[in-house]
Amino acid sequence: MVWLIIRKWGIGQTRNATLIPIIALMVFLLGFHGEDLDVNYSARPLAKEMARDAPDFKVVAVEGVRRDIDYGLAFYRNEPLIHYSTDGVPKEQHLLVIRTSDKEGLSRWLSGRVYEPLFLYESQGLEVYKVYAQP
Repeated sequence: MVWLIIRKWGIGQTRNATLIPIIALMVFLLGFHGEDLDVNYSARPLAKEMARDAPDFKVVAVEGVRRDIDYGLAFYRNEPLIHYSTDGVPKEQHLLVIRTSDKEGLSRWLSGRVYEPLFLYESQGLEVYKVYAQP
């Protein structure tokens, strides 16, 4: 299509010839599949669900999550996250976000602590747990 437009109307129409397919692609992706992209690749819905289901838990810890989830949660919650691997396990109550495949490590990280599952975020393969303060 770009080649045909340039051939018919000349090189001066290059901008329009390339802009039209880009706009069409953006409308297709964001207009028809924007919500799917948000649920599967953004931390915004996860942060909203965490705030709705556990509003009294302000501290969030992560272990083994993707970088985009790590940075996205920090951005949407407007708070730094605690990383179990580098910062250790916090003594106060907190929410823990882990990959579903890593839940075997809960007993190692949280031995002697009370914790319960908050929800499963299946679209990104994550689980969120409430971890109560250390006695």
